[in-house]
Amino acid sequence: MLQVACKDIGVLGCDFVAQGEKVRKVEDKMLEHMRDAHPQLIAGLTDGQHKELETRITSRMHVLEAQGARHETERHKVLRVACTDLGASDCDFVAADRKVRKLRERVFNHMLDEHPEMIVGLTFEGRKELERRVEAAAHRD
Repeated sequence: MLQVACKDIGVLGCDFVAQGEKVRKVEDKMLEHMRDAHPQLIAGLTDGQHKELETRITSRMHVLEAQGARHETERHKVLRVACTDLGASDCDFVAADRKVRKLRERVFNHMLDEHPEMIVGLTFEGRKELERRVEAAAHRD
């Protein structure tokens, strides 16, 4: 289960928490809440500012502890994405992190170094689609 709170993205004084199994669902819940509860923060944003807000929301998401988990070490499960999950069949690289944002950064840095043909020259839409593929391919240990 993923979670992000208003406090995580800098909206102090609000206890709202968006939770869900998928990054996009949690992001949508947070944006809907902001439109309803904090319209002054979202109204009039340019496309670029809206994309920055979406990035801030996804980068602050974290994995919740599994229900019934008792130990602190089990609190935040590690997310993993392999290059093979993204179509690079001849690469054994696996990115791992507890945070979606850092996992995405690791994958993109690896791709720039080892598979530039997969990432260089992508349009903004192409990059967002690749980010979604990375998030969809992420699995917990």
